[in-house]
Amino acid sequence: MLEDLLTPDSLPGTIDYAAGKIRKVSAFSVEARSISPAEERDDFEPPGRIALQPVEMIAGDGWLISCWHPRSIYRGIHLEREEPSEGRDALIRAVESRWAADLGAVGHTAADLGILVMEELALTYAPTLRKLHEWLEQWEIGLYVGRRTERRPLAELWGSTALFRKWLAPLNPPGVQKDISKAWLLGATDHALCSSVDTRIDRALERGQELAATLRSSFNMLHSETEEGARRRQERGQHQIEILAAVFLVPTLIVGFFGANTWLPGRSGSVAAFEIMVAALAVLTLGVVGFLIMSRRVDRAMDREAEAELADMRAFLGYRGP
Repeated sequence: MLEDLLTPDSLPGTIDYAAGKIRKVSAFSVEARSISPAEERDDFEPPGRIALQPVEMIAGDGWLISCWHPRSIYRGIHLEREEPSEGRDALIRAVESRWAADLGAVGHTAADLGILVMEELALTYAPTLRKLHEWLEQWEIGLYVGRRTERRPLAELWGSTALFRKWLAPLNPPGVQKDISKAWLLGATDHALCSSVDTRIDRALERGQELAATLRSSFNMLHSETEEGARRRQERGQHQIEILAAVFLVPTLIVGFFGANTWLPGRSGSVAAFEIMVAALAVLTLGVVGFLIMSRRVDRAMDREAEAELADMRAFLGYRGP
């Protein structure tokens, strides 16, 4: 049991020992870390890192043992590194203050103390989700006003959201608010405290699900943007083909119209038909090519106007991304 406590679990959750008389809970706190320097936090920033702090606890009759494992730093779903545990002293001070003020009365147990620790850990869930929403909103602004759209930040946001939900789901056992024996630690007596922790976890899961739905919509927008870029590239290539085709198509049509009845150099007879054919070749070919070039210039002018509008929007929003 103690060996399990000292070994970090791969995911949070609960494990019973001694024929169900003792229960261990593996909980965690989470932090969304920005990677931009502090003086640039007001600017639009790319998605940062997710720091997960595992905390395992076992409670018995009058005793509570906790173990703070190394903090895991993730970029999306990929583990970058581990760091020494952090935040323990501040959390203990907060728990001591609340326990002394409200929960240290007769009748409360060590399990209640452990669940109070869990509530302090759960206070980190909502700010992390808000930060993930903020990063997604900034990426969406870049999608609309940026010169190019990056795929990796959206994939990292998806990974961070999926990782957070994967860690949080095992801490949501059914029926806790009605049956306190299903709580994370055996021996808990404070129904209000258990209900508060369960509500925080439920809300975090709901907001995580909403964020995942928004991310799916963002992927659809990215797919549409990719298709639009492919269409524009195809149109540019098609325009070049149109000019090349006009150079050959118009003379072919004219020569086909005049056919063998046209005078050719070295033959006797009137040259009027030949001159008309040559003039028609020159005029119509230049006319068609000129029309295509002018239409392309109009398209480019419209593109420049759209880019100028985007530049104004970037300046107004303070956007400095690509």
